[in-house]
Amino acid sequence: MVASEPVEKPRSVAVDLLLTANGRRVKAYLAKDNRSLRIVPGDGLMLTTRIEPTYDIHYNGFDYGHYLLVNGFTSRCFVRKDDWKKAAVSIATLSIVDRIKLKTLRWRHHLLQRFKSLAAADSDSYGVMAAMTLGDRSAISNDLRASYSLTGASHVLALSGLHMSILYCLISMLTFVGRRMLIIRALTIVLFWSFAMLTGLSPSVVRSALMLTLAAIITLRGTRSLSVNSLSLAAIVMLIASPLTLYDVGFQLSFLAVFAIVMLMPLMERILPPFFLLRHPFLRIVWSIVAVSIAAQMGTAPLVAYYFGRLPLYFIITNFLVIPAAYAILWLSLTYLILPFTVVGQSLLFVVSKLNAGLKAMSAWPYASIGPLQLSPVQVVAIYVVEVCLVLTICILAANRLRSYKAC
Repeated sequence: MVASEPVEKPRSVAVDLLLTANGRRVKAYLAKDNRSLRIVPGDGLMLTTRIEPTYDIHYNGFDYGHYLLVNGFTSRCFVRKDDWKKAAVSIATLSIVDRIKLKTLRWRHHLLQRFKSLAAADSDSYGVMAAMTLGDRSAISNDLRASYSLTGASHVLALSGLHMSILYCLISMLTFVGRRMLIIRALTIVLFWSFAMLTGLSPSVVRSALMLTLAAIITLRGTRSLSVNSLSLAAIVMLIASPLTLYDVGFQLSFLAVFAIVMLMPLMERILPPFFLLRHPFLRIVWSIVAVSIAAQMGTAPLVAYYFGRLPLYFIITNFLVIPAAYAILWLSLTYLILPFTVVGQSLLFVVSKLNAGLKAMSAWPYASIGPLQLSPVQVVAIYVVEVCLVLTICILAANRLRSYKAC
């Protein structure tokens, strides 16, 4: 069974195959022709090919075999144009989870076609809409991906806590809390996981869904959830389900970003007096964006430099553009998928195109990023140790200052 959106390559069409006999996932490359370009998720295929193991596959220094293994692929194959055909394949032998995934993939494909029709003349806008709402990043061009990376906006293309929090706000506005709070919380949890299934269950989305599920359950008792505990429990559950997820770059960056935000935000909030922020709501919003940006960057910068060899310098400015745009894009996208009015679609297309244009312009600014960087694992650990020492020093100084103030 075809278990992904087909990705067109120069000479092939890449698809994920789910073998119905044993549930194994295989990365397949079909020779590009009119037939392979018309494949859609959920199609059954009968093919003859030689399956190759994933170990010891490298491209220009990149360990592609390790990447495939971490993402759940047991092997790969190349299929000639005369060695495959569509066929009626029974999915009765697959697990319930795999069958649900296939159905959600079909549904997601139909939703993606709506976006594709809307942005038929602007492939970059389609790629961003598909990535930010349905988790499909296959249509993002290399140039656009580079613009987002150089400006520090790549996180908005990967579905994460930002997107889930927007969805949570939407659900909260459309529901009410009262005597039926239990029903509302149950509905909220179902919607979270439905969205996670629809977007492909990426590590960042699963982490967000787990944490929000725990928060929804705990708030029924009238208590506040402990974010660090929720984050730790989410990591444990994910690693028990799939231990190799630990080596996924998205998993590492997602958890480090949230951990840094949870640990550093209380410290950042003390920099400006609370009464001052309460009297100036606009400055409170500005400061929250700045504080979250700095905290997340401190948590992920060493790892980003290690994996990608570059560090963006304008990430704070970028977030002032990206975060409001992300809210508008997700809300307009959900509205358009439910109510496909022309005015909604054109508004969505306008916001996405302006966001892309703004980030492309920012990526051309002088000193947009530092690089190329080559860090060793020891250097990455050393940078994190320095960051921890710096934070502890600031905490000690702040505590001493508070004691002196109270003594006076």
